[in-house]
Order: sequence, then structure tokens, then C-alpha cells
Amino acid sequence: MRLVFLNALPLNAIDFEAFTLYINRITFDDLRELLRKADEVVNFIRHPATLKIIQEKLGISLSPSSQLYKYRHGDLLVIVTLKKPVRGVEAMNITESDILLYLVRVDKEMSDEELSELIDSVFG
Repeated sequence: MRLVFLNALPLNAIDFEAFTLYINRITFDDLRELLRKADEVVNFIRHPATLKIIQEKLGISLSPSSQLYKYRHGDLLVIVTLKKPVRGVEAMNITESDILLYLVRVDKEMSDEELSELIDSVFG
């Protein structure tokens, strides 16, 4: 499994017409366990203070990255975001308590029949 670190979830990086996202809040302990099971770890976070927290808590080395993420089948996404982002200010002194972690799994599109049933159940 490829574990992907992101600071946000770019929906345009997922190249399916329809898909389902399964999102769970996780802890650094959960993340440590996922790291043990990962075949590959990739980072798309550029914010140095966020990376510093991740590296300190997990004991891994990640380089800042400004590359754009593109979903690959089977990716598990770890969204690392600030609880209270401040617009126009680069947060430099953040702690573990300032961070939210989310695990996101992408499930490829529903069948046309399943999609029609869902739309009918929602919109009547």
C-alpha cells in the first residue's frame, strides 16, 4: 500500500467520474501502525512546521514538496491539516494539538444502477 501525505484533499486529483470517499479521523498512534504496513510513503506537504511535527511524532524523514498529487489506485491518503488555519499567515510554531489527521480511502465509482437508486432515494 502507498501512504500519501497531503495538507488538503484535492478532488480533481482523483480521475474517476464517480467515487466514494471514506474519511476517518486518526491519531499519530494510528498513523504509526499504518506506516509499518506501508510499502511506500510519499509526501505532498510543503509546510515546514507541519512536516517537523510529523517527523518528530513518527520518526520519519519527509522532504517538503510542492508537487501536485495525482491519485493512484490503492493509495491511502493522510490529510494533515491545522485545526484553525489563519489566512495569510505562515504558522511557524505549531504543536500536535494544533493538527488534525484524517485517513481517506477512495472507492471507485458505483454502477449506473446504484447511482440511480441513490439519486432517487435522495431526490425522490
